[in-house]
Amino acid sequence: MACHTERFYAPSIWLEQRLGADEPTLLHCYCAWRFFRRETVYWMGHRRSWTDNLLGHHGGCRPDSSMRT
Repeated sequence: MACHTERFYAPSIWLEQRLGADEPTLLHCYCAWRFFRRETVYWMGHRRSWTDNLLGHHGGCRPDSSMRT
């Protein structure tokens, strides 16, 4: 089973709890990603046998985490 680690990221959990308690009113969410990896290489240096779409995959994490509340 796979899951997005964003769901278990401490700042995301903290924000979700605050939003669930109606403490702040969220009017806008701005996200920026800085990708340093431009090759299909694992973090250990091994080449992948497939190519992932960085923007497609990581861009889907923010809407995924924002729909949990």
